[in-house]
Amino acid sequence: VKIMDNTKELIVNRISEYLKRDYFIEEVDKHKMLTDDYGVDSLGILKLIVEIEEEFAFMIPDEELIKFNTSTIEELAISKYE
Repeated sequence: VKIMDNTKELIVNRISEYLKRDYFIEEVDKHKMLTDDYGVDSLGILKLIVEIEEEFAFMIPDEELIKFNTSTIEELAISKYE
């Protein structure tokens, strides 16, 4: 359980770093949505997905991709373990 908690936090941090670097967001709230709250478009979502998959060495199934449009940052990190 501790390893999963650490990985979830690493994923949240990775998403936050991406938003700060590519979207110039100063303060990232993990309870906000990538698309609605931070204005990340579909190309930005795909870029983020590739970065997460490469960094954490797992594939996000196609059916999970819709969650990037409808979930908060925290929910995205947690959904990997459901």
